[in-house]
Amino acid sequence: MFGKGLVERGIITQEQLDEAIHKQQTTMRHRKIGEILVRLGHISKSHIADALSEQLDIPIVHLAEMEIPERIRSLIDGNIATLYRVVPIAEDGDTLVVATADPTNINNLDNLSRLLERPVEPHLATPEEISRALARYYGLAETTVETMLSTVSSASTLSTLSTMSSLSSLSSATLGSSSVDSLSGSDIS
Repeated sequence: MFGKGLVERGIITQEQLDEAIHKQQTTMRHRKIGEILVRLGHISKSHIADALSEQLDIPIVHLAEMEIPERIRSLIDGNIATLYRVVPIAEDGDTLVVATADPTNINNLDNLSRLLERPVEPHLATPEEISRALARYYGLAETTVETMLSTVSSASTLSTLSTMSSLSSLSSATLGSSSVDSLSGSDIS
């Protein structure tokens, strides 16, 4: 567990971890423990990055200190980089090395790898560094980045609702309304 590791390293106290866990279970349900600890002022974002880097054995990169060549940047379209919240930083043979704030999001990394048709290796950067690098290298203002992510999220929700509606119509035609009622209950989320 990430939080336990922070306590074991003496970065936070057990009481601070307990407070964050309580917040996660009550008012901050969809937040990660590290983010909650930062919001509570118990830890800095750089501590989180250092701990994640050590725990996952993934190198930290400081994008503000790097000059990423155009050849590398052009390997990922700006919209794709924004969608997946990654910044390409290097090539290692056939593997594309990308900076990401969430190297634990295996789905994103796998999807990106399939999209690019090549392996992807994550390196860790803070969310703020990712936003600034996307703005710097792809000409997207941070507000534009957030708007795009919101739009993608809304479009995804609309697509899901449309799919559910289509499935409901199909089910009505083939199964009858009592089967549809059981399908459209709380089991679908």
